[in-house]
Amino acid sequence: MKVREFIREINNGLKSKGSFVRGLSQLTVGSLIAYFIGFFFTPIITRIYSPSDYGAFAFFNSVFSVLLLCCSMGYSEALIIVQNQRKLNTLVKFLVVATVSIGAFVGLILFIFWDGFISFFNVQSLGSNILLLPILLVLGMLSVVADAQNVRDKLFKQNGISKVISISSSKAFVSVYGFVIGPNPLGLIIGEIINRLLLLITLLGNNTKRFFKGLIENWKYNEIREVVISYKNYPLYVFPNSLLTQITSHIPILLISKFYSERELGFYVLAISLLSIPVQVIGFSMGKVFLQKTNDLFNNGNHTTKLISISIKFYYSVLLIASLGYGIVFVWGEDIFRIIAGSEWQKSGLIASFFAFTLIFQLVSTVMSPLFRVYKKERLKLAIDIVNSLILASAVSIGLFFEIQFDLFYKLLAIVLCFNHIILISFVLKLIKSNLIKHIIAGSMLATLILTLLLSLKEFITLLLPGNLL
Repeated sequence: MKVREFIREINNGLKSKGSFVRGLSQLTVGSLIAYFIGFFFTPIITRIYSPSDYGAFAFFNSVFSVLLLCCSMGYSEALIIVQNQRKLNTLVKFLVVATVSIGAFVGLILFIFWDGFISFFNVQSLGSNILLLPILLVLGMLSVVADAQNVRDKLFKQNGISKVISISSSKAFVSVYGFVIGPNPLGLIIGEIINRLLLLITLLGNNTKRFFKGLIENWKYNEIREVVISYKNYPLYVFPNSLLTQITSHIPILLISKFYSERELGFYVLAISLLSIPVQVIGFSMGKVFLQKTNDLFNNGNHTTKLISISIKFYYSVLLIASLGYGIVFVWGEDIFRIIAGSEWQKSGLIASFFAFTLIFQLVSTVMSPLFRVYKKERLKLAIDIVNSLILASAVSIGLFFEIQFDLFYKLLAIVLCFNHIILISFVLKLIKSNLIKHIIAGSMLATLILTLLLSLKEFITLLLPGNLL
């Protein structure tokens, strides 16, 4: 397809009400604005709250994320494809019951053992605030359900607006709370509760009555059982993969909390959360486009030349973009974080600089991973994720056994994660039967070359500017 034809199709899609292109653009733009609002508030929040406050909240949020996934058991992924409204309401009932039940159980356990729990993970500043987890779990699940229902109804614009409203309001509250009452983890936790509550309210909008009416009426055990069994593949296959991904991403947070300190956890989380924004926004958006294009080629029987060609072009294009973007962080990370977050957070810049090389390959693997779905190799992807998780667990366990310092720990973590992403990319390249070794070496050399050029540029600018301003 020629460039002009492609642009014309995109333009027609944007003008066509209810089209996939228009819906995706509305959702993507809303997500981008929400992320930019969060980024805008970062200099304010980091100058009010300490790294310790941020670290304690990060621990709370990690536990929440894993528990929310456990409550859904993978069934939340089926909400969009459920065949009719009655089955959707039935599945929603099951998810709400599961969330309330698990939330009540977690709340009871924490009520009895919360002091020992926070002492074990070295997050004493959380105190009894950990007991707010069940409330956040229920709000989180309801917002997930409402989001899925809007996607079914093609209310993409409403989903985008909801994210903007909830993020901006919660960040504003966190800033005001810290300034007026004083900085502590509770302010950040209440901010997240407000975020989820406003997200739920704005997602539902005029459908609030219908949503809760469908939730309350017609409770039939047999129907719930039938729907749960109908979509049993989700807890059997989708859930383990998602859980593995979540645990792998949150293990560093739990380990840093346990073996180091809230302050060092705060430095780490701020660095990773800001670095991950391009992966979450650009990576997943480009991944959807890549999935659609390669899936069409695969279904049309173009398994060889065309599919390999577009995959390799995507590989080098994303690698180039990621190397340039994260290369700037690699070279000037410490200065960037000092300017954005304040001098107290300069260590986050050091961490970000070291992780920048890893994030280059993470962005590439995020965009390229949909090929596993195109080739119907989801089980292979799961096996790779399991092996990578074992490699990560083994490496950090060895590091903790020898009681290495935090500065060495996060560097070890970055190296292992980089290795894991390269393994994933290697299997993707092997999947399309391309020259695996050639493209891995060439890609690594390209990233290294760009980083070297940026380092040279920094040295050149430093020589030109008096007083070593950079």
